[in-house]
Amino acid sequence: MTGGPILGRYTHHSDPTDLRTVRLIGLPVALFLRAREHHDELIREFTLMAIRSNGTDSNRTDAFGVALPPRLRELVDILGRRFGASTSRADMERDAAIERGDATVDLTYHVPASLRDDLKMLTQLMDDADDFCRMEALLTLPRDANMVAFGHWYNNEFLRQIDGLPPTPWKGPLE
Repeated sequence: MTGGPILGRYTHHSDPTDLRTVRLIGLPVALFLRAREHHDELIREFTLMAIRSNGTDSNRTDAFGVALPPRLRELVDILGRRFGASTSRADMERDAAIERGDATVDLTYHVPASLRDDLKMLTQLMDDADDFCRMEALLTLPRDANMVAFGHWYNNEFLRQIDGLPPTPWKGPLE
């Protein structure tokens, strides 16, 4: 397995021989599903915004002439255009845990060390998207505190373990 269940679609790697093992211990299945559903809603909205702005001066406005803040334009481009079409989820262990109704699951991934920059970018993009959701610049609601904490733990586990640190189990709520 390469890449994480959410961030696998955000990664671009050229050296598959430089792999690091990342273990996610106690991943909360229900919270993961909520976070994934929110993520998918956000990607759909950004994808639609990217489609609407095709053929317009996307540096200033969307297809309806509405001015987009620079960071929102960047989010539309990165999350909507570049990653909106990718939806693969090839994590059989996680899917089996979902089907069994498990509360938590331990997962192991083998990821390139180059994932580090993508993870940092993804974490910041999702936090920025939450800001736009709170400002009601998007239809999608912002992530709740548990989803934010989970997203940060999830990405930080990859970052920490790529750097050689041991895994830290999830200690937050399961829902």
